[in-house]
Amino acid sequence: MGSENPPPSRIVITDPTELLGIVPYLLGFHPHDSVVLLAMNGERIEFSLRVDLDHPIADTLASVAEVTDFVEIDSMVVIGYGPDTARPSIEALIAVLTGYGLRITQALLVGDGRFRCLLCSDCLPPDGQPVDVSATAAAAQATVHGIVALPSRADVERLAAPVTGDEAEAMLNALGAALDWVLQRPGEAAERDVIDTALARAEGGRALADEQVARLSLLLQFLRWRDYVWLRTDDQPWQLDLWLDVTRRCKPDLAAAPASLAAWCAYRRGDGILARTSLRRALHTHPGYTMAELVATAVDSFLPPSHFDPWPPADHDGTPAFE
Repeated sequence: MGSENPPPSRIVITDPTELLGIVPYLLGFHPHDSVVLLAMNGERIEFSLRVDLDHPIADTLASVAEVTDFVEIDSMVVIGYGPDTARPSIEALIAVLTGYGLRITQALLVGDGRFRCLLCSDCLPPDGQPVDVSATAAAAQATVHGIVALPSRADVERLAAPVTGDEAEAMLNALGAALDWVLQRPGEAAERDVIDTALARAEGGRALADEQVARLSLLLQFLRWRDYVWLRTDDQPWQLDLWLDVTRRCKPDLAAAPASLAAWCAYRRGDGILARTSLRRALHTHPGYTMAELVATAVDSFLPPSHFDPWPPADHDGTPAFE
């Protein structure tokens, strides 16, 4: 199951084809064998919820009920992705949502390059209407705004997956040298310089060298440096790229801190799917890792990123505060 906030920029949706065009950009990937629920407040998409086609209806309703405790909505759109045989289960979900008091304004079933309406029998041709989501104006607008839709959810998971093979071996060698450097206790100024240099390099669009990733991943194990970086991490694309890169390349048992920073940045950008992906990596590495649990609370509670504005807090004392 995955949830998502709408893109930060206003994108106009004019018809069902355009609606289908924007869904992959809401999720961050093109859904398959899924049901996507779009919760609406007027013309605004407040949040989206994706579940597998075979996800229990009662569990889906429970997720919707939990979200509506935090977000005001007045209608819902239901979109199924799969074969015609999925229609009965999607219609059953629609009936349950309607019984819960939700007004369903559109219900579509998408498969084999066509979509069908599940609310009426004569608004579309009997065999459905062709759709190419990549050719929609909504997809073009999303791309212009820098919003990406990967081919599948597996591709999203790979963004935070550890490197293997020669890359992993090279990083392990770099880690040995970095560990020797840390054990020499280079001092606060030298450690801060490593971090600031890495941040400046990433902001300039340049990839970090193996040695930089290794030193940075070790310094992030110290809470004072993790929090120093956290206060300097917001919603910038280069920051997300940086922390995902460090998450992938660092020694796997050091990934909790950079993965949590990636999750925070993704959350601040409204990318709930990538935030959850990064959180899974962080909590798999270090169950109970406090920063990951704090970010997960914000994501799971559907707190808008603006809840933490301004970031960093104007009166911070060097430690991020979650309230």
